Parts: sequence; C-alpha cells; structure tokens
Amino acid sequence: MAESSRPRSGMDLPTDITDLIADMLLEQKSLTYDERDIARDAAKCMLVGNPAFTTIGRTLYKAISPRLGHSTEGVSESSKILELKNVLKTWKLPLGGTKPELWKRIYDQVSVPEDCNDQLCPASTATRDFVRGLDEAMISQSKAKDVFNLSKNDLEGLFFEVVS
Repeated sequence: MAESSRPRSGMDLPTDITDLIADMLLEQKSLTYDERDIARDAAKCMLVGNPAFTTIGRTLYKAISPRLGHSTEGVSESSKILELKNVLKTWKLPLGGTKPELWKRIYDQVSVPEDCNDQLCPASTATRDFVRGLDEAMISQSKAKDVFNLSKNDLEGLFFEVVS
C-alpha cells in the first residue's frame, strides 16, 4: 500500500481519500453553491464524530478561512496605517477605512470569535461574518435572468423583493 494511501492513526479512511472528498465538495462552488454551503457542509462533517469526517470538515473550513491561525504579517494595532494597508493589499482585501477598521479587518482574518468553539467550527471571524451576510444577499431580476438564462415568463413566476 502506498504511503499516501495508509490510514493515519485513528482514521478509517486514507488521507488521500479524505482530501479527494473535500476537493470534490469544494469544486461544486458556483452561484448556487457558495461559502455558506461550504460552511454548512463543513459543520455537518465536524458533527459526525468520525476522524475522517473531522478531517474533511477542517479542510473545508480551511478553504473558506485560509488565514485562520496565521500571523498578522508582523503588524499590530499600533502599526502605521501604511503598514496595515500593505497587509490588506497583499491579502486582496479592501483598503478603505479608519486605522481601527483596518486593524479589525486584519485581525478578523486570523482570529476565531471569542464565543466560539474552534474545535467544532474552525472558521475566522471574517468568514463567519461573510457567511452570515450571505443569508441576506439578494440577486436582482436582471442578474437572475442572465445567470440562470430565464425568460420574461420565467421571471413573472418568481418572487422578487423590492430593495430600495
């Protein structure tokens, strides 16, 4: 049996199989399968209680919280605005805001919320906030028409909330 195919201690599936399963779940990402769905699937895996599913869950969480547990790239709350913006630019995050907002944006990428059990839900504060925001996300009629290739008749049968 190849080294990568051997189960790790306490696992009932080989590492390459759990990696393959996680990769297959991540490949589904589309307009209708997004970070919220990945977080939901990761949470389900973590709750199974099986080491292989826990590994899959952690892999999914890592995909949507890639900086969790990493350093803040040498910056701190007392760093200069330019230093904070350099980190944000490197991470391809928005550069606008006050110094405390810039620091919070960095810190939220690497930290777990205080009220969270990071063993069951290893996702950063920023990821959790983003996923919660997806609950309220909406799509316009014209975008829905383009994305899902809907006709005028199709649109008439759908409910759209008017957003001002």
